[in-house]
Parts: sequence; structure tokens; C-alpha cells
Amino acid sequence: MPDIESGMFIGSTSVNGAVLIKWGRHSTAPFAVFVTYAPNNNDSVTNNFTPLIWSVGDSDFQVRLRDDRSHAWGGAQPVRLYWLATWKR
Repeated sequence: MPDIESGMFIGSTSVNGAVLIKWGRHSTAPFAVFVTYAPNNNDSVTNNFTPLIWSVGDSDFQVRLRDDRSHAWGGAQPVRLYWLATWKR
């Protein structure tokens, strides 16, 4: 059975469309990370931007929003994300 950590991010992306989320209980990179929109997002964000895992490290991971219309990074956007990471035991 894998070791799991999960959470919810509520805030805004940077001007590069990125958010940095830190692990709460781990000091190594996970085996896998999943991210999706949480309920009550702005419709223009959920309809026009895709959240992508950009980097995964020992202490944190980064998500970036990609604009589905232009394929550029999303810029500063209000966002609510659920995330889940798994570590091998």
C-alpha cells in the first residue's frame, strides 16, 4: 500500500501561471502526483486553462496553468486545486 499525502490549494498563480505546493510530511520526491480543479473555481479558469504538473522535488511540487486557446502559460489567475501524491513504502 502506498503512502499518500493530499491537500487543497486556494490562492492565485504567479504571473507565470504557477503555484508552488510544499509537502507536509515528506522529504523525498513522490512516485506520482495528481492535480485537478476543486469545486467553486471561476468558470473562465476551468474552461480555458489546464493545470499541469511542472516540477516535482524532495520538498515541493509546482503546478502551472496552460491557456488552452493560445498554449501560453496562464498568467495570474485565481485558482482552487486538489492534489494527491503517492510515495512507495
